Amino acid sequence: MSYLEQGLNAYNARDYETAKQIFTRLANLNQSPQAHCLLGLMHSNGQGFVADPAAAAYHYQIAAEAGHPQAAYNLAALYAQGRGVEKDYTVALSWYINASQAGEIEAAFIIGTMYAQGEGVAQDFDVAQQWWMKAAAQNHELACLYIGHLYNYGDGREVDPISAANWYLKAWDTDFDEAEPYIVNLLPKLKDLADLGSTQAQAALGAIYLIGYADYSQAVSWLTLAAAQNHPEAMRLLGYCYLQGEGVNRDETQALDLYRRAAEQGDKFAQFKLAAFYAQGYGHLEQNIDAAIHWCRQAAQQEVFDAQYALAQLLAQRNRNRADAVEAIKRICNYAQQNPTQTEYQLTAGDGEWSVVVAAGGKVVSLVGIEFDELTAHTTAQERTPD
Repeated sequence: MSYLEQGLNAYNARDYETAKQIFTRLANLNQSPQAHCLLGLMHSNGQGFVADPAAAAYHYQIAAEAGHPQAAYNLAALYAQGRGVEKDYTVALSWYINASQAGEIEAAFIIGTMYAQGEGVAQDFDVAQQWWMKAAAQNHELACLYIGHLYNYGDGREVDPISAANWYLKAWDTDFDEAEPYIVNLLPKLKDLADLGSTQAQAALGAIYLIGYADYSQAVSWLTLAAAQNHPEAMRLLGYCYLQGEGVNRDETQALDLYRRAAEQGDKFAQFKLAAFYAQGYGHLEQNIDAAIHWCRQAAQQEVFDAQYALAQLLAQRNRNRADAVEAIKRICNYAQQNPTQTEYQLTAGDGEWSVVVAAGGKVVSLVGIEFDELTAHTTAQERTPD
């Protein structure tokens, strides 16, 4: 067990005196960003020290300048609150951006909120939405809700009840029940539009009844209308209904055809699902790794987060040439950089020709069977405090 791990164990056991001694020694010996970040946290919370936000800012600054994302986030919060430092939204925004670029989802959400409120920048709802979209891509429920508000209330743009409902539903689907009342208020408008023939409204209603209320009869009714007009999401969701036998008789052939049509129309989630079907050889589809890679790459290009990892695994499994190996390693490094919840990722070629171990943050810590200079690009390491 490393000295840092001993300190973390002491900290998690609330033995703050031992943790303080270990982190202080590590910080003084080698300027460990992790140790400085944890010392900042202890100073901020009054754990082992008298609460001292100025000392917290000092340690966070050292760690943040060394590239520690959690320290950058915490330092930004101090500047936004004026705790231990002079309140400065511009400096706070700068550190939040650093944290977001290192994979801190909450930082992206806060940046969006600062643009929406005009804190440290000129108020700009379009830029706010761009940042909220980054957080929403990883299912940040408040980001989804706030994007819904933009479309529901306008905020300098045309009101769009259909887009608002879809974003509220995305928030609700993450178990954020506060989104439901907004959907309920929009249902009459959506039904009026759907009755007038709006394919988008029909698809939105189908999604709401399927995902929100599990009313399969209503869902299939609206989705069938929209799917007949080649609405991509409606085709995918109707495909799900046929696959599960919800509201219709189970029909794998019909389901796979709907997923394929939705994927060809550009629905990124249908593309990701179709990739999985080809990867395992589902239903009447024979296993086809090339087809799986094709559809998984389409989904990854549309920023389906988990498609990065799945694509890395598929490329490693195929391992047709060095290009497959290089792309697989690049993909898993990118995924690890954006998803620091797991401490380590391992990937091995299907033929055993090479293997790689990637730490959270994207740093390659072990590479066997391939040289570093063959890798055209991979991300650099970033540390993160434990959850």
